[in-house]
Amino acid sequence: MRSSAALADCEAEQGSRGPGRRARWFGVLSTNALLWIVGLAMVFPIYWLVSTSFLPKEQILGAKQRVIPNAFTLENYRLLLQNQEFWPAVRNSLVVSGVVTIAGAYFATLAGYAFAKMHFPGRDLLFRILLATMMIPLMVSLTTNYIIISRLGLLNSLWAVILPQLAPAFGIFWMRQFVISTVPDEILEAARIDGAGELMTFRKVVLPILRPGVAGLMIWLFLSSWTQLLLPLTYLQDQKTYPVFINSLRTFPAIPVTHLLIAASVLSMIPVVALFVFAQKAFVSGLSAGAVKG
Repeated sequence: MRSSAALADCEAEQGSRGPGRRARWFGVLSTNALLWIVGLAMVFPIYWLVSTSFLPKEQILGAKQRVIPNAFTLENYRLLLQNQEFWPAVRNSLVVSGVVTIAGAYFATLAGYAFAKMHFPGRDLLFRILLATMMIPLMVSLTTNYIIISRLGLLNSLWAVILPQLAPAFGIFWMRQFVISTVPDEILEAARIDGAGELMTFRKVVLPILRPGVAGLMIWLFLSSWTQLLLPLTYLQDQKTYPVFINSLRTFPAIPVTHLLIAASVLSMIPVVALFVFAQKAFVSGLSAGAVKG
């Protein structure tokens, strides 16, 4: 009798758990299905771009497009790499992205350190104003910046694209949070007692501690600068100063050279994808460490 009662209780308990397990499994499966759908929707345009870049010109301009290509050619890339305007555009993109990455990271780190550890009149008000600028779209200040750059005589020069990106508000905020969470006040006080000034303390003491955050910031700055579209379109009119993607848009604007535009788009993605794949750990660790407290 006891064994029969125990068996009945066990079956009743398993029956009560059944609906709960089914609900959990349904939730997991539906979540995974939704993630797959969203992921495929985001990846498909990139897949289409890459696969189309290897198609012959006649198929690219044809009325019917295949999801799975039935032809393969490197002619589009050969013609693009032989184009005289392509390599100067690559050089311009590398120069702009390199200067913005190095100088922007230094200035943002220096400003973030000042907001985090230095005390001066109006610091909190100035930081609030900085945060407020993050909510203003770039297009709102585009006309004002254009007038300033024009009066400085920097139109049609790479500096017109570099200067607006040298003090990113998000980068300053990011590094301020990182300094607060990783640099203890005791280390700074010890350096000051030893006679080090603020800049010496920043270079010799603070910067080595901030390497993960600076690495993540540099990755973000490079990606942001390399994919920048609005500033070059607004400030650059001379083809000698075009970055790689703007050069592709303005050199190959017509339909007969769409195959070259697609190939140029794929090549312009390579540095971005490669950098993120090889440095994503530094980017994620820097971002998460800077969000600990503040």
